[in-house]
Amino acid sequence: MVENGLDIPLLLEQVYTSRIAAFGLLDVIVLAVVLILFVLTEGRKHKVPHLWVPFLGTVTGGVSFGLPLYLYLRERSFRR
Repeated sequence: MVENGLDIPLLLEQVYTSRIAAFGLLDVIVLAVVLILFVLTEGRKHKVPHLWVPFLGTVTGGVSFGLPLYLYLRERSFRR
């Protein structure tokens, strides 16, 4: 990031030069999509407020940030 900035074409070029890196990127993308679908379906079913917060957390911080954030909001909504 310091040398090249946020150069998306360069990032994708470097990721797809290695099959392992490409698989890792694909894995992260699939996990994020599944988590977002889970948050939307379960959140609506349980009437969890502020579902945009875990979505934003997943997009900016990743699955390891978005999932605990959703679980916290869901637990807080159950206690009310």
